[in-house]
Amino acid sequence: MAKVKIQGHASGTGVLTVTAPNTSTDRTITLPDATGTLATTADTFDPDGAVVINESGADVDFRVESDNDANSLFVQGSDGSVGMGIGTPDTSTYFGKVLHLAAGSNVGIMFNRTSSTAAKWSVGCNSGGSLVSAKEGVAQFEITADGRGLSQFTAKAWCNMNQSGTQAIQDSHNISSIQDDGTGLTRFTFTNNMGNVNYAGSLCSNWNAAQGLENTSVSYVESAIGALSGGYVDKDDVTLIIFGD
Repeated sequence: MAKVKIQGHASGTGVLTVTAPNTSTDRTITLPDATGTLATTADTFDPDGAVVINESGADVDFRVESDNDANSLFVQGSDGSVGMGIGTPDTSTYFGKVLHLAAGSNVGIMFNRTSSTAAKWSVGCNSGGSLVSAKEGVAQFEITADGRGLSQFTAKAWCNMNQSGTQAIQDSHNISSIQDDGTGLTRFTFTNNMGNVNYAGSLCSNWNAAQGLENTSVSYVESAIGALSGGYVDKDDVTLIIFGD
């Protein structure tokens, strides 16, 4: 037979009061199967004051459950990492302790300046695996899974190459290859295509030359470097930079 035991203390003067709820519906108090303690007193818990959970620093987890998520908020006792929607928040090898949001098509953190909806920003991971900063639901800046930065104020592609002799890329971003089309002429092929051909580009080489871009395409752009005395000329250092969609 199950037992309910309420035991007073021989030297105590406190009064334990159990008050029935103002309802005609039965209520149940459930304690764990193992030894458990249910204690709530004005001396140990003040809902209007500061509340400390796990002040002893024990390696125990803290979890808040919602109606459809068992880990709406989860604090991992072993390292202090916090999970939202996940009961096993990862620790980052780069940052250490992290706030880990559960995987989903789109997950993020929203920042709102007081009640102004015009200042509502969010940062999160989209379905393509990119880190996106958005304002009012419109992406403003994106860091793709392969490390590219996408916005109207970041270069979509750039390249530093040597035309003299065998043409070679010295360093680049979003340029998969170059093609030698003759003296002073080079085709730059993009690793990731541009959104359209209405992009802006700039070509530069060392002194005493005239340079420009031509035959633009979403997948490549061609350059030409001309000698001031006429004809085309190869240069040791040629730089290209592209902005656009």
